[in-house]
Amino acid sequence: MTTKYFEKTYIKDYDSLSDMEKNKIFLSAVKDFYDKKISIYELSNVGEFIWSSSVDKSTDLAAIAMDASELEYYLHSQDEGGLGNATGKLLESIQKYYNIHNFK
Repeated sequence: MTTKYFEKTYIKDYDSLSDMEKNKIFLSAVKDFYDKKISIYELSNVGEFIWSSSVDKSTDLAAIAMDASELEYYLHSQDEGGLGNATGKLLESIQKYYNIHNFK
């Protein structure tokens, strides 16, 4: 994962991230995605990092990070409704999370 999200939140150590710091990173990545500064692939990578580093997988942050991590897979899925259906639903859930948790 790119270190620019760590720089934005003044984080120096990957292993000592709190859930609040992970949330800041995720929201920053989502904002950058909406601002077309990063690709859907990069957003998916940030989601994968946050999900895989979450101890408690039952939190809202872990759940939305898992959704984000699956974006790349569903973008390329050849299943029925792949791009329009699954990817669209994941993006809607990410938008909803962002709207609720972004306090800037």
